[in-house]
Amino acid sequence: MNALEDRIKDLRQRYVQALPDRAASIGRMLMQVPQRNITRAELLRQFHTLAGTAGTFGYEDIAALAREAERVLSSAQAPDVTREEAERLVSGLVDLDVAIRRHLDAGGSYGPVCSTFEGGGVV
Repeated sequence: MNALEDRIKDLRQRYVQALPDRAASIGRMLMQVPQRNITRAELLRQFHTLAGTAGTFGYEDIAALAREAERVLSSAQAPDVTREEAERLVSGLVDLDVAIRRHLDAGGSYGPVCSTFEGGGVV
């Protein structure tokens, strides 16, 4: 491997290691939907950024999941995210969590993206 390939490999590794925190941040936003008006634009921005960066680093499965969340959010015109949409997006985060885990080293560890994954649903 040359220096450039080593650098790219390092960047990809750092990116995937940061994914749990990014996904958890999105999860926290979704969990706040019933208590606070999270705007569609806020969540669209988060998922759009995730889709783009994941694709750039070659994590197409993660990018596809983020694009699906974008599609869900883009399908409605209301500025605020409904509870039903939030629940659908939380279900998608479960798949995202699985994809991230698959890409982390076997020694890497982190908890689920949202605590509700174990209990189910938006609280």
